[in-house]
Amino acid sequence: MMTVDSERDRKLVALAKRRRHCLVTWQEIASLGITEEGVASRMRRGMLERVFRGVYRIAGANRGGWIDEAAAVCVAVGPHAVLSHDSAARLWGFDLPFGTTIELTIPLERKVTRNLGNVIVHRTRNLPQRQKVRRQDLLVTSAARTFIDLAPRFPEPVLTKALDDAMIRELVRPHILAPLLNDPLMRSRPGTGKLRRALAASLEFPAAQSVAELLGARILIRAGLRPPAQQYKVFDREEFVARLDFAWPELKVGVEIEGRRFHGTPVAHDHDTHRFNHLAVLGWIIIRVTMHNLQNDPDRFVKRLREALERAAKQR
Repeated sequence: MMTVDSERDRKLVALAKRRRHCLVTWQEIASLGITEEGVASRMRRGMLERVFRGVYRIAGANRGGWIDEAAAVCVAVGPHAVLSHDSAARLWGFDLPFGTTIELTIPLERKVTRNLGNVIVHRTRNLPQRQKVRRQDLLVTSAARTFIDLAPRFPEPVLTKALDDAMIRELVRPHILAPLLNDPLMRSRPGTGKLRRALAASLEFPAAQSVAELLGARILIRAGLRPPAQQYKVFDREEFVARLDFAWPELKVGVEIEGRRFHGTPVAHDHDTHRFNHLAVLGWIIIRVTMHNLQNDPDRFVKRLREALERAAKQR
C-alpha cells in the first residue's frame, strides 16, 4: 500500500518533470502538502537537491550543463524572466562568440533580490509578448529582438556575418526584422544602423544560399560592379551543365564560391572538374573563390573578376 510520503513523492516527481529540466519551486512543493522538514528529509535521502533558494531539482536529473543552469536561473527569477542578449544568441545558435554569463531580461517594475551568481539582469519596459518565444522549453527573446539587443556589442563585419547565417538558416525573417528595426522604440538604439545595412545588402541578393555568397555579393556592391544573375543555370542545348552562384550570361563570365561542405570530397572534386571543363568548352570564364579568399583578400578577387569581364567584353 502506497504511503502518504510515497504518494507525495510520486506527485513531486511528476510535477518536476513537467519542466524539461526537472525543476520545482518551493511554492509548488508546498502545494503538495510537503513541509520544510519534508523538503529537508528528501534532500537528506537524495531525492531533492537545492539549486537556488526556493528552487530544487529532482536528484539524478540531467544537470551541470549551461542550459540547465540557465533554466534554474529563470525558475528562480520567476515566470517574467526571459533569456536575452548573449544567452538568447546561444540558444538560437547564432554565429557569434558566447560567454559563460547568463543574461536575462525582466520588466522594469520587477526586481531580483536573491544572489544568482554569474548572472546579468536587464530591465526594460519594452519587451512585448510577440518578441518572446519558447526554445528548448525556455522563454527567450525572438531572434530578431536578440540581434537588436546584441548589435552594439560587435563590430559590423561580425554582426553582418552572424545575421547572414541566421537568415540563410531562416532563424531570422526579413519581414519580421525590418519592421522591428523601423519601430520608433527601436530605430534609435545603438547598433541598429549596422543591422539595417546588413539586412539591405542581404535583400539585394535574395537567392544567395550561403554566408559566403552574401559576403561575395557585398564585395561586388562595394566594388561598383554591375549586379550579376544569381544561381544562374547553364545548359548545353537541353543538357544541364552547371548552376553558377553569380553570372553575367551575355559575357559568359561566372563566379563559383567554393566551400568544403559541397566541394571538399573526392566525388565533388571529380564532378567539379567535369563541370568546369564543360563550361570552358562552351566559352565560359569561371572565377573560383573560397570564403577564406573573400574574407582575407577581396581585392584580388575583384581584380580577377574585373579582368575577366573586361576581356570577355572585348571579345564580344
